[in-house]
Amino acid sequence: MSKKAFNKTRKKKVKKHFNKRASKYRGTKKVNFPNDKLKSEKNLSLYCLFVAYLKDKIPVLIFGLGFGFLICLFYLFWISSFCMENVIDPLVNLNAKIASKVLIILGQNTTNSGSLILNWRSKLITRIE
Repeated sequence: MSKKAFNKTRKKKVKKHFNKRASKYRGTKKVNFPNDKLKSEKNLSLYCLFVAYLKDKIPVLIFGLGFGFLICLFYLFWISSFCMENVIDPLVNLNAKIASKVLIILGQNTTNSGSLILNWRSKLITRIE
């Protein structure tokens, strides 16, 4: 028996074995090997190839559309009045407090009132927004 004939018979046995196991465990009847897929794709129309291409890209499209939807929700929340009053204003006030403390450490006599940083020596009023 030549090497080619041996490989052919071995391939048939392996394919038969995989088909038997696939039907037993996965509920499918046939396992498509790459060579079988290439043979069947040669006669497909352009529409079928396009549909197959889209089927491969569906997970990427779902991820992209889902991510875009979440970004839109975030920006709608960010421009809402609820976010301005309860998230952004307290953050700005905290930022002004931290900046005032740093300026005091650096030798400036500053105080803060809300989002205002006041320096009485140089009459500097800085508003953080």
